[in-house]
Amino acid sequence: MAMFGIVLLLFSRCTQVFQMCIQFCISLAVGSLTGDALLHLLPSVLGLHAHKDGHSHEEENLDYIYKLLVVIGGIYVFYLMESIFSLITRHGHNHDGKSDPHPCDHGKVLQMFQNRRRNNNSTSQDELVDEQNMEKSFQELFSSTREKRLLPYMITIGDGIHNFTDGLAMGAAFSVSWRSGLATSLAVLCHELPHELGDFAILLHCGLSVKRALLLNVGSALTSFIGLYIALSISTQTVAEEWISAVAAGLFLYIALVDMLPSMLHVESKRPWLIFLLQNLGLMTGWGILLLLSLYEENIGI
Repeated sequence: MAMFGIVLLLFSRCTQVFQMCIQFCISLAVGSLTGDALLHLLPSVLGLHAHKDGHSHEEENLDYIYKLLVVIGGIYVFYLMESIFSLITRHGHNHDGKSDPHPCDHGKVLQMFQNRRRNNNSTSQDELVDEQNMEKSFQELFSSTREKRLLPYMITIGDGIHNFTDGLAMGAAFSVSWRSGLATSLAVLCHELPHELGDFAILLHCGLSVKRALLLNVGSALTSFIGLYIALSISTQTVAEEWISAVAAGLFLYIALVDMLPSMLHVESKRPWLIFLLQNLGLMTGWGILLLLSLYEENIGI
């Protein structure tokens, strides 16, 4: 996903379409991460959904799935309330792009990078003024020269730890069954695209060349294989498998609700209701896929 994200970033030209795709990917990641954590990982940790030979869902009580769906419904209801309230209160206001972006705000980081690329091939004075305003807000984030030099390595180390834990989660899931591994891998896949895109854009903004940013991004992604092999080697014991799954569930919930959901709620666009529709579509798609996997994974055959 690190490689695919870079290709998509370098060759995308339409900023608005690109932003819509990113918002759909982010919302899909939130749905898949929370769905995997609540509908799959936590039930396995608590022994509510055991993967045994000859075991089927007809033999187990599915009340826990309905209760966990209520938890997801609570997340969705409060997301709707905050999103609709934000859309109504912002209606009629002009978004001049002067709000300060945060490095974890994938949408604004990518929008900045796209505007810079577009302005390199444009002589429009208005676009140049907008770009200068956005650049000033970013310079406040990286005002210290030393901090700007250290930031790429800080991002790489943090991303490496993040990918290591993703590998642990996938290894623990595949040690249970390939169906369980499929669900967790899907959740990891969905959130890695916007995550890697955001990291790569920040690395370029810090002054790194495309080649060096590519090496750092891919190098941090390779740590997931270390986590994968460690999890596969120690997950032969049920206790270790359950503890790794518990850590993965906490990680997925944190990434979805702390890192990605705020960027959905505070996105700025000329078509806010279309973005809102795409976000809802992504959330429902992620939750729907993980719900189907949770209910019918035992019936899936190769």
